[in-house]
Amino acid sequence: MSDGRLLVSYRPTLRQLSGRTVFAGVMTAVGALVVLVSAMILGIRSPLVYLVLLPLVAVLAFVMLSEVSRHGGLDVTEQGIRRVTPRRASSRFVPWHQVSDIRTERRGWRTVVVISLKSGGQWRLRAPYDSRWLSHDPDFEPKLFRLRNLWETYRTWSTEGSPNRRSAPDQ
Repeated sequence: MSDGRLLVSYRPTLRQLSGRTVFAGVMTAVGALVVLVSAMILGIRSPLVYLVLLPLVAVLAFVMLSEVSRHGGLDVTEQGIRRVTPRRASSRFVPWHQVSDIRTERRGWRTVVVISLKSGGQWRLRAPYDSRWLSHDPDFEPKLFRLRNLWETYRTWSTEGSPNRRSAPDQ
């Protein structure tokens, strides 16, 4: 992570994590039903399938879906933005001066924050976001405005102590 004071940190809300967990549970149940129906169609009558394999598949699917869905977010410092991902090695940092725009996009039912870079790339952030039902974030707009305000504030300023730091005129 870059040096600097952490100004704001965004992660999925507890309500959004609950929604993702419900989704993971439903997907697990669907997967377990597929295994069960496949076993019935193939004529497998072994209790091993019903007592061991089915619960094992369900638990593994639920754990994998829960782990994938709960990680991710955003850390904002005076120097820039760091995208937080499940794998530490894939976390990326972008200084404010490389960000050309911060806007929202619709992705299915979700409204996500997209950061456009001067290099032409884009980041779709995992948090903050807004959606329907359990994925609704009542504080989405204030979070977006705070993020845009930080970008507007720091995009033309260099880091503290650097020789090219712009300073306010003496009054």
